[in-house]
Amino acid sequence: MKKSRWTVTFAAGLVVAGLGIGAAAYFASTQVEAQSTGLPATLAYMPATTTVVGHIDFTSLMSSPLREKWEEKLEGTGFDEFREKTGLDPFNDLYGASFAIVTPKDASADAPPSMSIPERWGVAIHGAFDAELLLAKVRENATIETETYESTTIYRVTSNLGAESGDASSRSNPAFAFVAIDTLLFGEPEYLKEMLDAGAGRAPSAGASIAERWGEGHFAQDTFWVAASPEQGLGQVIPQGANFPPIQSFAFSGRLDTELALRAKGQAADSEAATKLADVVRGFVALGSLQKGENPDLGVILDSIRIEQVDNEVAVSLSVPYETLERLSQRAQTQAEDKN
Repeated sequence: MKKSRWTVTFAAGLVVAGLGIGAAAYFASTQVEAQSTGLPATLAYMPATTTVVGHIDFTSLMSSPLREKWEEKLEGTGFDEFREKTGLDPFNDLYGASFAIVTPKDASADAPPSMSIPERWGVAIHGAFDAELLLAKVRENATIETETYESTTIYRVTSNLGAESGDASSRSNPAFAFVAIDTLLFGEPEYLKEMLDAGAGRAPSAGASIAERWGEGHFAQDTFWVAASPEQGLGQVIPQGANFPPIQSFAFSGRLDTELALRAKGQAADSEAATKLADVVRGFVALGSLQKGENPDLGVILDSIRIEQVDNEVAVSLSVPYETLERLSQRAQTQAEDKN
């Protein structure tokens, strides 16, 4: 399938990079009445029928000690092209983004992760936007068609490459819409309409279901998070052969302040399954502990891991000083250089 470099860069900049920060997870929620308080405003645009939902606090992310490292690593990459093609600087112009993905209902739980292709997807972004500049930049690299949906203008993007080659796949290129001076929706065209309905209250959003399942304010202090309650289990996410007990719901989140703090919580079918899940996690930690003598920094991470079980829930948390991360990164780089 042919796509212009702009399409790939735009999608990567706003979606793929965001998902890659922490983990991918699935969330299937029931019908809800309204957006819950204590959650980011952009989450109101995530439809209740989504199977992937999460949020990234870019303001917190970019004020973390890791920002300088990220800027160094991104220099000379497609990140520069993203800035050029969109007129946006993610390090300064983006404040937060909520994202959602709908996976195919007929996807096999036994299919490998690479086969789990999203059926629909969308992102609601809070930031500082120059709408006229963004539209001008997009028109330099793609063709835009507009349509009005419930008084909102939707800009449907067709890559020039697809149009010139007669590639029918150009119809699947993304669309975007400005719903406020500081809020941009971006995603698969038809899903964008569902996001507009959720944000306007014409359809339920995922926010209240998240608060009900995970607790009010559960993600309030997190820099990024994703949550899950997959219809078919986590078979599409967890590698085959991992021998994990069935997990009904899952959440992963992290903070970037004085250190990197990560936590994960899994909900099993019952307390017996939760005990098995906790034992599997303890087994992984025990295996890693065998390397502590050779790598003290790994030992620092392993010693920080806490595993707790309450009824059918298992919670795992860890914290890592940035100095430890830096040494581990340097060690990995040195080993890679030695192999070459």
